[in-house]
Amino acid sequence: MPDLVKFSDEDCGTCARMSKIDQKVCDELGVNLIKVLIQDIDSYATYRHVLLAKYPDLENVGFPTYLLVDSATALDPEIKGTIRGGMDKGAFRMNLEKWL
Repeated sequence: MPDLVKFSDEDCGTCARMSKIDQKVCDELGVNLIKVLIQDIDSYATYRHVLLAKYPDLENVGFPTYLLVDSATALDPEIKGTIRGGMDKGAFRMNLEKWL
């Protein structure tokens, strides 16, 4: 089961709206969703290496940013795909399915 790591900001309205659909879609597709709030220092420190694997200089990171990886706990995770920003449930599902 791949991991979808969601990087979000607690003050981001789009991130909050996406929370209503991302977990449902991940459950339906058999993907493990890992939610990382950038304000949660422990969680961010644990998964920062995943974000840096795709965005080494942190340029072009938006909220929310989703990274589909083989394993979020691997030291060098294989990035299978990325999704950025808010969208409706159908578009989110379609964007995620193309990377599975």
